Amino acid sequence: MKTELKQAEILFIGAHPDDVELGCGGTIIKAVEKGHNVAIVDMTAGEMGTRGSGEIRLKESAEAAKILGVSFRHCMHLPDTKLKVCDEFERAAVDILRIIRPRIIFTPYPAATHPDHVAASEIFASAWYKAGFGKYESPLPRFRPARVINYYLGQSDNPSFVVDISAQIDKRRAAIACYASQFFNTEAKEQKLPETRLSSPGFSDALEVKLRYFGQRILKTFGEPFFMNQLPEIEDPAALTDPNWIFKE
Repeated sequence: MKTELKQAEILFIGAHPDDVELGCGGTIIKAVEKGHNVAIVDMTAGEMGTRGSGEIRLKESAEAAKILGVSFRHCMHLPDTKLKVCDEFERAAVDILRIIRPRIIFTPYPAATHPDHVAASEIFASAWYKAGFGKYESPLPRFRPARVINYYLGQSDNPSFVVDISAQIDKRRAAIACYASQFFNTEAKEQKLPETRLSSPGFSDALEVKLRYFGQRILKTFGEPFFMNQLPEIEDPAALTDPNWIFKE
């Protein structure tokens, strides 16, 4: 996917197309609805996936981006299943941050099952730091985002905070449904594509069970969990008070 990079306020990073939809699609939609300038960068095209192809997944990700409402979506076209912390990939990530200049970046949680998700987190964690070095060799002016936040693609027992996405759940589902090559749908079944864990009907059910669990943790219907290494500073303690947060027996 060839996309002109431009500045954005919030940047979501995925190792593959569909990562951000699965991990934080509702939060992306909510940020856009609140008027923020939001962008997505996929590090690979997901070409090594059992189902579909890189070309198919890029088309699917473009359709999903329309539903999410982001200002642009860019693919770095790094090699799928071969992401690793190295100078080449870190430099590409530094350039991304220095061009887009986001205030906040969201990356996969580093303790993940898929090695690409781990590497994506580590590459951008390093790039986040190095992008602020004045002497880092690059024609682009130095810039370091204020925050790095991790979204979960697997286990998420102890998040730093949860975002209520109850009003965004239908759009989130629609964005994920754009990836017909990856997830369960009757047409794919008729085409006799190879079955995977993601393509089973139970995968989507399990995903929504997790969203309902974290929604319940904040007394809402659906919630997406996030983790931060840096503790957020709260200037106004009263800002933590939600008038709708009322525990009822």
